[in-house]
Amino acid sequence: MCILFEKGVRGHPLKKGNDLSVELHAEFAAVKLENVNVVVLSCYRFLNGDINVFFEILGKVLEIVLNNSKTKIRLRGNYNKDVNIQPFK
Repeated sequence: MCILFEKGVRGHPLKKGNDLSVELHAEFAAVKLENVNVVVLSCYRFLNGDINVFFEILGKVLEIVLNNSKTKIRLRGNYNKDVNIQPFK
């Protein structure tokens, strides 16, 4: 997974958040943009991965990123979750 940004934008990876990926369940990449208080967090949930594992790890990553309450997050990714499920009758 990678995060690309425009020429002239500077940032550095957040190793703690990136290290929490769990193979076949959840992959994460996080970059702190310099000169602004923004973290770009990209995530991928494997189609056959355990959604509970995905959300557990996502919660841990968000806790790490949000250790500074003034940090803004841009969450991007592919969650492989069907949001068009028919309601129970």
